[in-house]
Amino acid sequence: MLNIKLKIAFLHFILSMLLYIMVIAFFYEGSYSAPLDQAVGFWPIALLLLLTVVIIGPCLTFLVYRPVKLSLKFDLSSLLLLQLVALGYGAFVLYDARPVWLVHSVDRFELIRNNDLYVADPIPKLNPFAMSPQFSVQLAAVELSQDNKQRQADLSNAVFSGLTLSM
Repeated sequence: MLNIKLKIAFLHFILSMLLYIMVIAFFYEGSYSAPLDQAVGFWPIALLLLLTVVIIGPCLTFLVYRPVKLSLKFDLSSLLLLQLVALGYGAFVLYDARPVWLVHSVDRFELIRNNDLYVADPIPKLNPFAMSPQFSVQLAAVELSQDNKQRQADLSNAVFSGLTLSM
């Protein structure tokens, strides 16, 4: 009995690990390549995803699995569904928090994540900076306005709203 439970839990572990490695490799190669992975905190999210998807799922399979159990299919299906939902949510968080712009602003570089963007443009298709790139970081630079009123408005937005020119 213990031998078959270990085999099933190990099979679940191997399949979960393969799926996890594919998802992490996809994001790491696309949006979170070094050194951006450390700049935006990719690895803590990836480790949390590892814990929930790769460790907890097979452990629950080990606890639930009994070959003669009548509700075994339902139990394993529920575990699989919960595990896929957790993986999907983790992938969504990684996608939403990905770095999209590396902006040179006056005297420094600012890394802008997708969930940091503030788009006030009513017609974003006309503004190339209103649409975030899908799976790569784009470089951009901020040019200060020559108009004093606009420069004051930009400074006011930065101080009171927290919106810098690069956002």
